[in-house]
Amino acid sequence: MLAGARLFWRGFTLANKLVLAVCALVIVISVVVLIRNRPGPLPPLFQDVPAANGAGGADSIKVDVAGAVVHPGVVLVAPDARVNDAVMAAGGATVAGDPNAINLAAHLQDGQKIVVPLRKLHN
Repeated sequence: MLAGARLFWRGFTLANKLVLAVCALVIVISVVVLIRNRPGPLPPLFQDVPAANGAGGADSIKVDVAGAVVHPGVVLVAPDARVNDAVMAAGGATVAGDPNAINLAAHLQDGQKIVVPLRKLHN
């Protein structure tokens, strides 16, 4: 196998080898730059607002917020909270989320699940 590699490289001039080395170096540098400059998570559409008292109990209810939100999961909100409060307690909808597809003014109930859908792409 080594002999075959030597025969392969014999067909290249020094200039060809330098061009190949420079191309390989450019590819390696490009990959490193792309990996180091990856974008972070998408910013939320809404600002974070503090949830109700974190201790739980009569002064708060638990709501499961899923879908296109920054921090999906169970959040604590006030008993008189609206869907919008739960979405904001989950970090807000992502740029890809479509919070207008759900009723943000609806009242919440303990144990309810809210799903923020993704925006539909228009062709």
